Amino acid sequence: MNVVSTADRAALTVFAVLLWAAAAAASVIVILTTIAWFGAAAPSFSLAADALAPGLPGTATFTAAEITFALSTGARVLFAGATITGLAWAAAAAAGGYLFWAAARGARFRPALTVFARVAGIALALGAVLKFGLSFAATAAAFQELGTPDTFAPGAAFDLGQLLLGLTIAALAYLFQRGRRLEQDVEGLV
Repeated sequence: MNVVSTADRAALTVFAVLLWAAAAAASVIVILTTIAWFGAAAPSFSLAADALAPGLPGTATFTAAEITFALSTGARVLFAGATITGLAWAAAAAAGGYLFWAAARGARFRPALTVFARVAGIALALGAVLKFGLSFAATAAAFQELGTPDTFAPGAAFDLGQLLLGLTIAALAYLFQRGRRLEQDVEGLV
């Protein structure tokens, strides 16, 4: 075990608690928002418009439309599934909290640190990919239900930053694993 100063232990513990609180808050917000949106009789959502969309409920311009429309259950499930990125960030924050907590306790390269770093990285990377796919499918389903496929341009934004952060954290897990092996190799040399 590493000896960690009292000030460092306190700071690392505060970071861990803050990350765990952020993870819990993000999870609750994502779940409650999804439930509220899924349960609404006619939820409101934004779509990118290629042309003025008169006659649709809500407001519309040439660039965007704020639509209030009763979507089918299938389209709602796709939109709700797109919130998976919020849960991915919550998983990453929880894993990061554990990493800080373990560091505060003097852990160096424990196997659990590698696992938690991998979980955080993979959750973020998969969250970015899944959100993109589900958002695209959801907007396409909404266009189909609105009956104006020529007015709207289906699409979704891909969060490249989230994907790169996830891959970077997953790569750090590999470095933790290498550090653990090195630690085991030199353990009896000193």
